[in-house]
Formats: sequence, structure tokens, C-alpha cells
Amino acid sequence: MNKEKIKEIAFKIKELIGKGDVSSIIRYVEEMTAEVKTPKMKITPLPYLYSIGREVAKIMQNEKLPQDFIKNWWIRSYESKKTYFYGIMEGRESRHIVIGYLSGLLEKRADDVLKFIIKLSEYFYDWETVDTFCLRIVCPLVQKDWQLMVSIFEDWLTSDNPWTRRIPLVVIPLLLRKEGKCRDFYSDILKIMSQDRTKPVRKAWRWAHREVEKYCKKD
Repeated sequence: MNKEKIKEIAFKIKELIGKGDVSSIIRYVEEMTAEVKTPKMKITPLPYLYSIGREVAKIMQNEKLPQDFIKNWWIRSYESKKTYFYGIMEGRESRHIVIGYLSGLLEKRADDVLKFIIKLSEYFYDWETVDTFCLRIVCPLVQKDWQLMVSIFEDWLTSDNPWTRRIPLVVIPLLLRKEGKCRDFYSDILKIMSQDRTKPVRKAWRWAHREVEKYCKKD
């Protein structure tokens, strides 16, 4: 992983954010990440995208979070609705850089990140983005203040968007594998979502239920 190249891309992204040019930033990200696509699947590895986002966060740590721009960038990344394979959607490079950026702000600016992801939560349309978002951002926020996050989950579980409803379910197996212990709200979420038959939710429910059965035998 070329660290100097990552820094170069991160500084250019900062410049384009400052200009407020969403179209240019999407084109630039696609061009700059094309050269590191995997030979077989032709996708840019997540660690590379994540590293770029983290570098952007490092550069912009003390600047105001450009919420409107980041939100528009995120929404525009889904514009084509084109799916590659396994449900992976076009525009993923931009979304995973944003996830890396928000993750990089968590340590010192968790409140800002939380307020922003609440606004962003209705704009998810694929499993790869949801699951990475949960791993990198939502799980650390649950570990920081689980009671607050559970109150937010209550809203997400009633969303009209099945991918938003998927978020609290995905958090369960990810945290179980990370912590190796149960939290009281896991069974509550499973019970609430047990009758949801939409595909994104049902698959996540089965995954979460399987891990709860494994780790929470006393429950």
C-alpha cells in the first residue's frame, strides 16, 4: 500500500471538498483507485479505501465536518444503481472513503459523527456498505454509549428502508465476535425484527440469531 499515494489522494479530496464539487470528487476517486483494483474481481480493496478516508480525517481533524457536502457525495455515489456482483454496487469507492473519514474522526469527535450518521442512515442500498459502516462506525459508538445507540436503533428498526433496518441486526454478530459476550438488547432486536421478511433484513436476522445462539446460550 503506497502511503505517499494515499496522502496525495487525501489532499486532493480535501481540496475538492473545499470547492464543493461533488461530480469532480466522484470522478477523481474512481480514476485514482482504478489502478489498484484486484485482477480477478476488478474492485478496489476496502483497506485501501479505508486508509484514504482515515488520511482525509487526519488532514481535516480540526475543520468543521462538511455535512452537506459529504451527504451529497454519499447520495450521488448511489446514482447509477448499477450492481457488479454479489450485490456490490457502483460508487463503492466514494462510500468507503467516507466511512474511513468518519471512522477517523470518532476518537475526538464522536458526537459530530453520531449526529451526522443519523442524517445519513436513510441512504443505504447495499449490504457491503451497511456491513462496513456497522463495523467501522456503529460498533465503536455502541461500545462508547450503548444506551444512546439503542435509542437510535429504535428509530432505525422502524425505517421504511430495509437496509436501514438491517443496521442494528448486523451490529449484533460483529460485536459478539469482537467482545465475546452478550448485551441485553440483542434479544430485543431479534424479537422485534423476527417477522420482517425483506431480504436484506432476513439475511441479517439469521446471521445475528446464529451468533446469539452460539454466544448467548444462557439466554
